[in-house]
Amino acid sequence: MTLHSYPDDLATFTSARWPEDAPPLPAPGVLLELLSTCYQASLLREEGRPVQFRALLGPPAELSILEGPPTGLQRLELTSDRSFHPEELRRLAPAVEFERGLIGACLDDDERLRIWGLAQSGSRWLHASEGGREEAMQLPPWLVVQVRGPGHVSVACGLVVLGTLRNGLITPPRIDVFRSHWLAELFADVRSEVETLHADARSDAHRPWADLNPEFSRQLGQNVLRRCVSVMRQHRHGASLLFLPPDVDDDLLGASLSVRYEFRDDAPRKRFRNLLTRVMRELARLGAELGTVGWDDYVRAEKRELVELDEALFEIGHLFAALSAVDGALVLDRRFELRGFGAFVSGELPEVVRVARALDVEAENTKPERVLRVGTRHRAVYRLCAAHPDVLGIVVSQDGNVRIVKERDGAVVCWDQDP
Repeated sequence: MTLHSYPDDLATFTSARWPEDAPPLPAPGVLLELLSTCYQASLLREEGRPVQFRALLGPPAELSILEGPPTGLQRLELTSDRSFHPEELRRLAPAVEFERGLIGACLDDDERLRIWGLAQSGSRWLHASEGGREEAMQLPPWLVVQVRGPGHVSVACGLVVLGTLRNGLITPPRIDVFRSHWLAELFADVRSEVETLHADARSDAHRPWADLNPEFSRQLGQNVLRRCVSVMRQHRHGASLLFLPPDVDDDLLGASLSVRYEFRDDAPRKRFRNLLTRVMRELARLGAELGTVGWDDYVRAEKRELVELDEALFEIGHLFAALSAVDGALVLDRRFELRGFGAFVSGELPEVVRVARALDVEAENTKPERVLRVGTRHRAVYRLCAAHPDVLGIVVSQDGNVRIVKERDGAVVCWDQDP
């Protein structure tokens, strides 16, 4: 028998996990009212569209009147408070894009919930999970409720998500696979090649270059991959991204994987890696006086050369998202060479009836999961990864969920990546 969870369960869950060093939560009854109202608003529609918004609980007087995006919150206080009601949240939701604004709420003198206005945040808060060169902006450590769709409600302390109610289940924050050791090791040989190219360019330079922090190439590649996946999520059409071994064999290409639109083997399909090496070169050249440079220096850099290279990398993400909109998978190798798109996995490969869902980033703990409720896109990637252990698969669902797939120790392991 399956028992579903509802706002009262989410309120209990939130109270148990609220950080001790954060401002206290409102009284249990008020907290339940807040979450229940947001839940009811999530079930409504605004001109045919699902209702999405973020709500911030805190007094407007504690927010600066001078700050605003991209580094702070722009406080927009109404001349009179509004009732904290599902219909009012529905009406206000279009005015605060989920990625860029919040609905501000507080308690009045009678401890009743009221809407005081809007707070514009900009989108930099997403950079921690979705990639971006700029530093992520922060929110006060207040209660934030994120409504992403019908019955899909998350609670957070500032930017730190504590848990999510979705499909009648409450789950803790999902894991960030991009920070795992196994994923870094998978691309280690390719990073070594890039670093060798950089060392060769440095030896040919006519003036001193700064040393690069050993972690920089990994951080840069990880950041750009986050951006690519983020753009694919935003397109909401579903996508599959396959990373093949650098020296792929005929048994994989052609027999197990048919690429309908394959790119010619020349410089343009290698642009991604070329941009990575150019970023490393420019950062080392421009930061010569610093001795050693790394990710923080790249984030703060304002030189035109680096800004334009960063924009070029961002455009790569949009290219990947556009190519993945065509039926079939987008195919790269681990050197980030763009092999082709519209790829289909052979139906002759054995079906995978059970996968291991990872409960942590290194998959030290897993939970068996039968392949029953996923679509053909997921099942195709499962089959390919089972037959070819060197393949890495990323599947983006139409609802924005991201699942990373890799064969490990004879089993297909799946990680649900944080959005």
